[in-house]
Amino acid sequence: MLQQVIDQRRRDLGGFEVGRVLPFGVHKMVGPFIFFDHIGPADFAPGLAKSADVRPHPHIGLATVTYLFEGEIMHRDSVGSQEAIQPGEVNWMTAGSGITHSERFEKLRAVGGPLHGIQSWVALPGQDEETGPAFAHYGHVELPTVEEGGLWARLIAGEGEMRGAWESYAKHLKLADKVQFLGQIPWHEMSHLYRSADAFLFTSLRDSFGTQVLEAMGHGLPILTLDHQGVGTFVPSEAGIKVRVTSPQQTVANLAEGIRRVALCPEERLKMGEAAHAFARTQTWERRAEQMSKLYEEVSLRTSS
Repeated sequence: MLQQVIDQRRRDLGGFEVGRVLPFGVHKMVGPFIFFDHIGPADFAPGLAKSADVRPHPHIGLATVTYLFEGEIMHRDSVGSQEAIQPGEVNWMTAGSGITHSERFEKLRAVGGPLHGIQSWVALPGQDEETGPAFAHYGHVELPTVEEGGLWARLIAGEGEMRGAWESYAKHLKLADKVQFLGQIPWHEMSHLYRSADAFLFTSLRDSFGTQVLEAMGHGLPILTLDHQGVGTFVPSEAGIKVRVTSPQQTVANLAEGIRRVALCPEERLKMGEAAHAFARTQTWERRAEQMSKLYEEVSLRTSS
């Protein structure tokens, strides 16, 4: 039931306005949400004043969640993160025991353009208030979307609408005691989960690539995936098992065979994991810069000849 509609209160931050929805009156919080700000919308000419930047400042005991509809914001923090958030993407910063960060409008300053987004401060559970600081970035391909009844939505936080259906399906197949649904996992806990696993399964037909695939390879896990879109091209054949997408029945059968192969052939699984780890070590920005430089040199030589 709708109890109250809260109008945003516009505040000038020295170069653009933010509409603050929370806190408001008796509603100091709504659920875990402490602050909820509407950024913009605004349109800037090149040369935005540096006074508009959000300079380094500390947070403690909470998390900040930023989502953009338009524009770009450069995030930097005291744990070494540097990430430009763009439309359709999420920056999730966990302050925990303490973090310092800044948000700067470098691209807007250089070329101008629109800025529109939302940012919320989220209270951490009491037992997690002193957790270590962390930062996670989620590209638009990693965030699920829903389209129904002429409406379109992108899920930027939470577990999604399919968990209940999958849990019910696991019970129907009498697998409830063999499948564990973990829900949303804090990024800093993922390394432990990767180390406890034997393989990484990625079967999305919608997402062209998941950065979790590279993370799993970096932890020495063989990849079982569909040979489809970006991930099919990215994963070397020696680093996992790639299943060709054909009919639904045949594809599922081939995935099942791949799972049996990974489970029953430990030596092969170990070799694939070693190949995955070796490949992940090559995927650094320095290495990519070298590869691009060589590619440009080859193109230049071909053009000149």
